[in-house]
Amino acid sequence: MGKLFRNWALGFVALFLVLGLQGWGAIAQQSQPIPIGLGVAQTSNVALLGQEQVAGGKIAEAYFNRQGGINGRPIRVVLQDTGGDEAGTINAFQTLINRDRVVGIVGPTLSQQAFSADPIADRAKVPVIAPSNTAKGIPQIGEYISRVSAPVVVVAPNSVQAALTLNPQIKRVAVFFAQNDAFSKSETEIFQKVVQQQGLEVVTVQRFQTTDTDFQTQATTALSLKPDLVIISGLAADGGNLVRQLRELGYRGLIIGGNGLNTSNLFPVCKALCDGVLIAQAYSPEHPSATNQAFREAYLEQFQKQPPQFSAQAFTGIQVFVEALRQIDRRQKLEQFSLEDLRIALNQQLLAGQYDTPLGEISFTPEGEIIQKNFYVAQIKMSADGETGQFVFSKLTATGLSQAIAADTSSTSGFALILQNILNGLSIGSVYAIFALGYTLIFSILGIINFAHGALFTLGAYLTYALMGRRFGFNGLLANAQLPIQLSFVPAMVLGAVLAGFVGVAIERFAFRPLRQRGADPLLTVVSSLGVALVVVNVIQYLVGAEPYTFPSDIYGNLPERVNFGSAANPIPIRTVQLVIFGVSMLILAILTYLINATKYGKAMRAVAEDPTTASLLGINPDRFVVLTFFVSSFVGAIAGTLVASSVGISNPYFGINYGLKGLAVIVLGGLGSIPGAVVGGLVLGLFEAFVPGEYSAFKDAVAFGLLFLVLVIRPRGLMGRQLIQKV
Repeated sequence: MGKLFRNWALGFVALFLVLGLQGWGAIAQQSQPIPIGLGVAQTSNVALLGQEQVAGGKIAEAYFNRQGGINGRPIRVVLQDTGGDEAGTINAFQTLINRDRVVGIVGPTLSQQAFSADPIADRAKVPVIAPSNTAKGIPQIGEYISRVSAPVVVVAPNSVQAALTLNPQIKRVAVFFAQNDAFSKSETEIFQKVVQQQGLEVVTVQRFQTTDTDFQTQATTALSLKPDLVIISGLAADGGNLVRQLRELGYRGLIIGGNGLNTSNLFPVCKALCDGVLIAQAYSPEHPSATNQAFREAYLEQFQKQPPQFSAQAFTGIQVFVEALRQIDRRQKLEQFSLEDLRIALNQQLLAGQYDTPLGEISFTPEGEIIQKNFYVAQIKMSADGETGQFVFSKLTATGLSQAIAADTSSTSGFALILQNILNGLSIGSVYAIFALGYTLIFSILGIINFAHGALFTLGAYLTYALMGRRFGFNGLLANAQLPIQLSFVPAMVLGAVLAGFVGVAIERFAFRPLRQRGADPLLTVVSSLGVALVVVNVIQYLVGAEPYTFPSDIYGNLPERVNFGSAANPIPIRTVQLVIFGVSMLILAILTYLINATKYGKAMRAVAEDPTTASLLGINPDRFVVLTFFVSSFVGAIAGTLVASSVGISNPYFGINYGLKGLAVIVLGGLGSIPGAVVGGLVLGLFEAFVPGEYSAFKDAVAFGLLFLVLVIRPRGLMGRQLIQKV
């Protein structure tokens, strides 16, 4: 036994040494490329920014290798996906450090991720260059942490000053920020301080989550206070949706976007309504340096648009590593260093150097803070059809917006605010209701929750977008692809829902039926549905990338953007698309109620739900009606996904999954298996959320599940659920 143990121990030691020498061999062997890590978000809602950083990193790899790399030795940019959270970033950094054995890391995408993962790199003495982490305290994490992204305290004041230049009459400011993002919280503090220093009044501070898509409550609360400047700190998908919904609700004043909105991926989210947004910049494509011109030409050739700041900063991070490694190699060949010693020498050299980058001339303080000379303010200019846009860095104009609006300090009446919240709640609740209807159909027949429903919700929106002949973005297998057909919105939505219905049938056949026929535990069916959901959304992302997509603004014909249920003095606006969703959810409720209660198919479905064995003895094929139920549920889910996407856009392939937990709360609240209960539960939940005060709206999810807990305690079967009678 002792001999066997010793053999195992020696084997593990040998394996460890082999792996370690193999990782070090990439540095020690002169013919091997030098690995530089790029740990940024390639999935989740943060991927809109991370994909731009990947583009910048790949362009840098090709550019510097054409220049001879590290004195004749090539570099290799090693990619790791951090996702959008801290856990994913920690895993990515550990992989880059321990498995990929990189000399340094450029990343992560978000400041919040940096606060979690950078200490790991610092303890391992691996130099990290932050490409887009502008929150306060990033270089102070440790001596091996530096950044090429100017801190927000330097950049943010420029956009406020630009807004005052455009409209000197600005007095009242509404501030919005993402509560769950460390950078947005840091940035909004700077913005609010600058606003107060300028003698302006912050009339409201509204919070949201980066995963939110509907901002009706926050927007209407803020607009009731008559601001003439709005400042938004968030990311591209949520910030763009907020811009869009503010404009659709009638706001015509200036909007300032924070650094998270500093990307052309914002354009597909708010389209023409992005026009006029001001964003402070640390990069301009027009900078005359030779490095920037080469970077710009390479980016234009590959993507047919101007390079964004996030790509330029990632390029700069790679450039700093390359030039520092060149200096070290001139003094002592890199292969003569151990990996650990090379990392230490690299950190010392990069802090001592001066660099001519796409950002202009930069250097670092001994602490790792960037010293940068050039800063800008850009204003977004969109084409008339809203399909293309650009950042304009000079001669700022208000582009037809009301830049000289006098501040209206009148307040909205209490009754009007209550009515506004009721209408907001019904519009939000109708979204929850239309999503939950598909959940309810499956549960009513099989008694299980189909978590793949959220993926089909997403799939329906993407299929409709494709069937309308819309072009996909620059990432994914289908980059720049476009179908040869161009259906109008309604036929495309119906055909997309039919196709999603067939996908739902396939899911039932291969993921549910085998488990059902073997009498498997229902928990296994839930796990299976979760697995299918992840497969579907990842296939979508592989095919079309994580970019946001938005439907054309004219899909509902000549309907106005909003309907005013108040007066001109006290407007109570509701976006027209929300009324459409409410109407369709009521229509689907009526159709499903008729289908189940008044047709032979509905009676057969109910018989299968009640007792499949007895139903089969009566000549009913249970599998056939289970398939029919899956088709109808998937069809309804795809219709719901398309309608919601027409309101808030397709933020990323995961946007339907985000409705899953809310849908679960709705069907339990309304009563499991009750179709009217799903609608009532959705509307009740929407009303409760709408009355959450705006400054606490980021915590509205707690309302959903707090209400669910309360209902389960008082009425366990839900608001409209039936008393279950178990036969023994």
